[in-house]
Amino acid sequence: MSPNISPKLFNTDHNKMSLKEIITVISWLFIVYGQVVDYLPTQIEVKADVSTGFVTRVVDGDTFVAIVDSEEVKVRLVGIDTPEIKSKDASDCYALEAKLKLKELIEKQQVRLTSDSFQPDKDRYGRLLRYAFLEDLDINKELISLGYARAYTKIKSDQLVTYLDLEQEAREGSKGLWEACPVENLPELVE
Repeated sequence: MSPNISPKLFNTDHNKMSLKEIITVISWLFIVYGQVVDYLPTQIEVKADVSTGFVTRVVDGDTFVAIVDSEEVKVRLVGIDTPEIKSKDASDCYALEAKLKLKELIEKQQVRLTSDSFQPDKDRYGRLLRYAFLEDLDINKELISLGYARAYTKIKSDQLVTYLDLEQEAREGSKGLWEACPVENLPELVE
């Protein structure tokens, strides 16, 4: 049943509705559809994909291998970037340190993995894109705070603003790579 609103309620001399007309329309909508409004959620909740995984091996400072749902998968920490290990003989400044820190934090540990609302489930290399938590410790934040990683700014993420703030604090405190590596020698962000 739709309300029968008389055309006389609306000001036809102008293209704009008066405040009284707007209030009238809104009032009718609440009267007619009031019952529906009671059933609508008051907040939109974004549900992240949450799983757990047992970390079997650390590949580099932002990638590891884990057993998730009985399957071995590569996981790329979302929203951060660490220096790259290019080969056994060549690496970016602080790449080995970042890998060793991630290994110290999570290797042979059970971690909670959560997705990001802005990111796809996997990257172009087939790696799961996830935030990692060891109990209450946010691994991604920890790596940035200690200067082993920086915020990944090429693609928006749920934690981008927080990560940029943490990176700034690490820079100002000359932590990790911000002390060890000349800024002009830091490589471009990579995926």
